[in-house]
Amino acid sequence: MTIDNIIDNSSTFLGKTVTVTGEVQNVLNENAFALDDEDFAGDEFLLVLNSTPAENIQVGSRVQVTGTVRRFDRNEVAKKYNLDAIRPIPAFSENLPAIVAESTEVVQ
Repeated sequence: MTIDNIIDNSSTFLGKTVTVTGEVQNVLNENAFALDDEDFAGDEFLLVLNSTPAENIQVGSRVQVTGTVRRFDRNEVAKKYNLDAIRPIPAFSENLPAIVAESTEVVQ
């Protein structure tokens, strides 16, 4: 399972639990970060949302995430994940998939 597969085939994965590994491209706060495949050449990232703060997540960290694929909804995310304003990242557009994480682990 790759981040690229989830982004390109999001309707197939909506509501399903997936496990992906990628590199953190941007940390929005302790509850949200952008994840990208190391070899993915596109400009889109997968938004990862944690109901509790994820520990040791930094830009460049390689992480494994297990969670449920959902559609990204800016208003819902802002309220539920303590983001008053998401930094402007063009790749985060409505209807792109996001993962609501059950577990997030920094891996080597």
